[in-house]
Amino acid sequence: MFKLRREERWPALFVALIIFALNLLLFLRYSNVFTVYYFTTWGPFPTHFHVSGFDALTYTVVSNWNSFYTLCFRHPLLVPLLLPLYLINYGMYLLTGLNCVQWVLGVPIMLCAFYAYIYVRRFCRYILRLSSADATMFSLYGFSFAYVLVTSCVPDHFIFSYFLLVYTLFVSAWYLVRHERFPLVEEGVLLLLTAGVSLTNGLKTLLAGWLVNGRQFFSKRHLTMVAVVAALLVTSVELQYHLQVLPGQKARSEALAKVHYHPKPPKHKPKDGKPISYRGLWRLTDVTTPRLRTLTDNLFGESIQLHQDYLLCDVHPTRPVFVAYRHVWQYAVEALVVLLAVAGVVAGRHSRLVWLMLSWAAVDAFINLVLGFGIDEVYIMSGHWIFLMPLLSAFTLKKAGRAAAVAVRCVTALLTTYLLVYNIWLIVTFMLTR
Repeated sequence: MFKLRREERWPALFVALIIFALNLLLFLRYSNVFTVYYFTTWGPFPTHFHVSGFDALTYTVVSNWNSFYTLCFRHPLLVPLLLPLYLINYGMYLLTGLNCVQWVLGVPIMLCAFYAYIYVRRFCRYILRLSSADATMFSLYGFSFAYVLVTSCVPDHFIFSYFLLVYTLFVSAWYLVRHERFPLVEEGVLLLLTAGVSLTNGLKTLLAGWLVNGRQFFSKRHLTMVAVVAALLVTSVELQYHLQVLPGQKARSEALAKVHYHPKPPKHKPKDGKPISYRGLWRLTDVTTPRLRTLTDNLFGESIQLHQDYLLCDVHPTRPVFVAYRHVWQYAVEALVVLLAVAGVVAGRHSRLVWLMLSWAAVDAFINLVLGFGIDEVYIMSGHWIFLMPLLSAFTLKKAGRAAAVAVRCVTALLTTYLLVYNIWLIVTFMLTR
């Protein structure tokens, strides 16, 4: 699973160096504040960490072993999975007197980013049967996307989702092209991990199991496995809520009562979209933010190539929901990226693999575009779907003639070079600017 093949080593080294450099820059940007150990509920992370709309709650968990409402219910296993990192970090604090959370969490972040790249390449090489050069090109093409690079260094759960989804897609495709059934235990473990890190990811694993196993998906054994996984996730949520979330909320309320603090009701910001309802998790939806401009400037815009204006700013304090590119040709780049993927869908329209990937894309489209969940900063959720773009684009070579294949390779190579240079330049500029 983790051993590198000979042909993978040089491109893997190139990618590993970029991932390490980005993580080093993030460490240098925040190390003067984050290496100080604060024994408080949140620590210094929410106040000081500002990279796009990403949260630093994983830094808080690994530093002080807390769980919060949103983590508990939307990411049922994320906090338990971080327990070993908390123990390592606390041990390092006892030895050094420093909070080493950036590197303790940074190591698994870098490993997930690295092996996500490896499995995108392996998908191209061993599932689509592309040449080694073509597999390297399309995998680097996917790696060059803006929020693949950003997600590879920021302390959020998206990089874990990214790796698990890429790996799940690879394994599913492996069984699908060989006309084999998805082993029950393997599917159960992947379902537990993907849904445990983010609940909606579990829907994609179930879709993969359905497509691979066909009618066997509805067998008693399979449905029992799904029920067992669901029970484990519910148990994890209940334990976190009663052992960590409720005591934490009670302690914070008592502390605020002692200082006679009366919180003001939150004001509705003019740039916030209107939710379906203000009750429960429905308040996170959005039915009014324009969808077309979301597609052009955010979903297929910021996710793939960064905006120079409001560079990596958070949408709530400073960044407008929509930022236009400075040049028309940048929209042309965006159009080429989308057209390559659409051409791949057309070329592979009879492939069950393409339909599996489209079903995954439909899950995200429903959540982010129909319900509008997180639509004002939809690009930070790129880790849930953006790996589909290079894989769908790679299907173009399966049906292309010689001349068309040369054109696809040239366009992809040019896009990869441009996006790598452009996005890395802007990320480095951001990291080095105080």
